[in-house]
Amino acid sequence: NAPSPELQQRIEAARTRSDHEALVTYYKEEAAAARARATEHRKMAKGYQGMVSGGRGGASMPAHCNAIVRNYESIALEYEGMADSHQQMAKQAQP
Repeated sequence: NAPSPELQQRIEAARTRSDHEALVTYYKEEAAAARARATEHRKMAKGYQGMVSGGRGGASMPAHCNAIVRNYESIALEYEGMADSHQQMAKQAQP
């Protein structure tokens, strides 16, 4: 997913401590959103487990949901890493 033009501009223009801190906030929010989506898909996997055990089909659905959970967890870790990097940049930047 490509960054929006606004985000791209914010990234390219980041020079000050507050610029980098704003990006830290953005990336932490994105990480939280990814974790929330992972939680949703964990719940979906459990719901599909009930369908499978109830004989209603969909045996592969829990596996699909669990794969999506892993993807969102990985995305969250990447966003957290980006937040950490901008936090370091903020410490080194001019106020």
